[in-house]
Amino acid sequence: MCWFRRFSFLTAVVSNAVAANAQDSAGPAPVGDSLEWMLAVSVLTDEQSYEHANAGLYLAFRDETWFSLTAGRSHAPSAEADIRAGLVSLGIEHDFGPLGFGLAAERWGDADNLEAEDWQGEIFFGDERYRVALAVESRAIDIYFSGAGLVPIATDLRRASIDADGVGIDWRFRIAPTWRTYGSWMDYDYPRGIRLVPRADRLGLLSSSAVTLAYSFADRYETVGFEHSVERMLINFDFSRDRSAIDGTKLRSVAASVLWPLARRMDLEFRLGSSRVDGAGASFYGGLTLLVYGGG
Repeated sequence: MCWFRRFSFLTAVVSNAVAANAQDSAGPAPVGDSLEWMLAVSVLTDEQSYEHANAGLYLAFRDETWFSLTAGRSHAPSAEADIRAGLVSLGIEHDFGPLGFGLAAERWGDADNLEAEDWQGEIFFGDERYRVALAVESRAIDIYFSGAGLVPIATDLRRASIDADGVGIDWRFRIAPTWRTYGSWMDYDYPRGIRLVPRADRLGLLSSSAVTLAYSFADRYETVGFEHSVERMLINFDFSRDRSAIDGTKLRSVAASVLWPLARRMDLEFRLGSSRVDGAGASFYGGLTLLVYGGG
């Protein structure tokens, strides 16, 4: 549900990976009305069998306009609310230089538990050395429950609707020829009565894993990281902290990733991290992302 975090991170990966791929290409640099594309396929899991998989197609026109189409699915296992959420998102970003804008829409959810729509807009400014983006987001969430407030029964289904608005900032700075720092902050305004919505507490399990955190009811998150390039390899270290709107618990995560070339137009990223929820032990998670490039 936190589209801003996912898209901002992927935009950074895509931009840097495409740049690295282009530098290594034996062909001429793209000019004029060239069209580049990238396909990204990711899988992520943790010790508690939380799972996430998605595929995204990214199109870059003259290195000024980006289109993105993403589809995925996540699984958060629990005896109280076994959630299998699917998502579809569409985004566009245009860079006028040095100003630009981005728009996105996303729909995700589990027909037996909850469904949500996110709409977001952002304005950014910067160049190849830095980028700062200001974003606003609007959410419409429907939670389904039975008359008893337990796992929904198809013949006795009720719905509770929740609306929330968010504001945030995202940044990236080049601090040395081979080093960058990046981060983001987002704050959401949920209704005070969200804790009283039937089944909201059980859906709070989405906030207990870094794998499904993007689908959670986090009312605030913060991320800071560093990226280092070694020839065509990209090494990332990041730290994030999230707070649940349902019970106020915090999830802290530390992760590292390495992206390296498999072929002339194919990269692989390996990510490993550890997350800890208030009052619980650490949980480890990991994943792979395959990047395939074309065009130009």
